[in-house]
Amino acid sequence: ANKNQSVLNNVCNKAWRNNSGRTSHLYHKYIPCDVPNAPFGFATACVNPTSWTNPVKTGGVVVLLKKGLQIVSAEDVEYDDCAGQECGTDDGFWAIKLQKGKQVYWAFATHAIASEDPQYIEIRQK
Repeated sequence: ANKNQSVLNNVCNKAWRNNSGRTSHLYHKYIPCDVPNAPFGFATACVNPTSWTNPVKTGGVVVLLKKGLQIVSAEDVEYDDCAGQECGTDDGFWAIKLQKGKQVYWAFATHAIASEDPQYIEIRQK
């Protein structure tokens, strides 16, 4: 977790935090990148952020948008179901409405549970 935070601090913004809680992050959903010469304009928080004291961990998905794109809105959605060790995290996805010039696009980012165990396959198919 600290390594991931360090990467985001170096390529986007020193204020970005891995486990920032749902409301305690300075920008909550996303943060503008202010690192000089960085290719990114914005970074989301981790999907479904938790506090560092919470035993349930964040979903771990972060979206970096390159400079020139603007975030119109960003929503992180938690999955209703889980299986095995994934129940110890708040897995989910980001739905981001972004704009390039006058054109609006949607981008989705998710945490894919890649295990071939039948319980994980069942969750992926819901």
